[in-house]
Amino acid sequence: MQLIVKRDEIITKIPYGELQIGKENGYTPLELLIASIAGCSAIVFRTILEKKRITYNEFTMETEIRRSETLPKPLESVHLHYKIKAEGITQEQLEKALELAMKNCTIVQSVKDSIEIIETIELIS
Repeated sequence: MQLIVKRDEIITKIPYGELQIGKENGYTPLELLIASIAGCSAIVFRTILEKKRITYNEFTMETEIRRSETLPKPLESVHLHYKIKAEGITQEQLEKALELAMKNCTIVQSVKDSIEIIETIELIS
């Protein structure tokens, strides 16, 4: 990965194009960190559902963060709340799949000792 640092923007060259990082123009580093945690977890969870042949009609995720009050206000926790609209599956099955996803998500495993990761799941009928 290459970063090009300019006066008021940082551009990251990645295989799928460019990603702008910055306070005013682009994604903030905090947004990217949260998106990395949530995105990795969602990809692994989706893969587990596919392997278990569990189909869903809708899959969304909401994130909520908590930061320290003391400077530099580090990230203390990320709550990932999954909402799955599916038939023929129980809440318990979804929770087991989510637990497996957390154990196999590279990003979650990388940050879990410094950031609390809370994952909850809601089965929507």
